Amino acid sequence: MTDNPYAAIKIHGFRMLLVARLLVTIATQAQGVAVGWQIYALTKDPLFLGFIGLAEVVPSIGIALYAGHLADVIERRKIALFSIGSFMICLILLGISSAFMTIKELLIGSIFFVIALTGLARGFYGPAVFGMLADAVPERLYGNATAWNTAIWQISAIAGPVLGGFGYVFCGAPFTYLACALL
Repeated sequence: MTDNPYAAIKIHGFRMLLVARLLVTIATQAQGVAVGWQIYALTKDPLFLGFIGLAEVVPSIGIALYAGHLADVIERRKIALFSIGSFMICLILLGISSAFMTIKELLIGSIFFVIALTGLARGFYGPAVFGMLADAVPERLYGNATAWNTAIWQISAIAGPVLGGFGYVFCGAPFTYLACALL
């Protein structure tokens, strides 16, 4: 344990991990809000909001054990980068389909398909990133690093939905998804 509250932040690799987690969490939270609003605008049925969660959680939980095993045997950074790249591709697909698909049923189906792919990416992302904390800081700084990690997550969990809501209302779904992909 250390008395310096900034001890973990002084480690370059940990700072980069925090920045990545901040941006990815903001993007995924904003995506969730935008998808919810878009699906509701298309269907006017609140039940479809539950189906969105189901479409993401089933693949994520289904792959979790295998993803955890991979995070233990493959370099976690590679898995995290692959997952982030997959998130980005999914967001680009959401943006393009939202901008150009004119058949409502086809658009709804494509959104659910892409959300399922996002769930697969999330299933790999979680185990890889949570294990990276231990790789980024020495054991004596775990408490300090965990505090910073939690604070960054809280900030992004609040900022993401706010940005997603404003982006969806003022700029539309395609812009919001593409902005999230840039994050």
